[in-house]
Amino acid sequence: MGLRVVPGPEPVRGARRLALALEIYLAYARVRWLLRDDDARAALARIRRVRRISSPRDEATDTLIAFRLAWAVMRALEPLPADSRCLFRSLTLTWLLERRAIDSQLILSVRPRPFAAHAWVTRGQADLLPPATDGFERLAEL
Repeated sequence: MGLRVVPGPEPVRGARRLALALEIYLAYARVRWLLRDDDARAALARIRRVRRISSPRDEATDTLIAFRLAWAVMRALEPLPADSRCLFRSLTLTWLLERRAIDSQLILSVRPRPFAAHAWVTRGQADLLPPATDGFERLAEL
């Protein structure tokens, strides 16, 4: 009973990398527009209704794609001069996952003292973006 190797998608290179970066920036712009009224639930509901562009795959491939997209979102949004807080990153990643028909959950947590809030995305038991640290309590799983 050895380790099972599951073939995954090829790493993104060249023109595909540029296309992915463009998709991330467009999704980020849409998320910022959806959050103009500071209503994260309404924004998430709209994101969950995006047109899906992918056909079904197996769970292992979906998880691998989800981790690669999370890494790409973090790398792409990190240098932006605009606000790229955890909620914007999380909703941007959720948008990309929805487009690819990959299930995920948005987690919201708070720390009472000193007050702070944090958002991240999970797939099953795996954290795709950095989770909250000690002292935070989960507020919602959406």
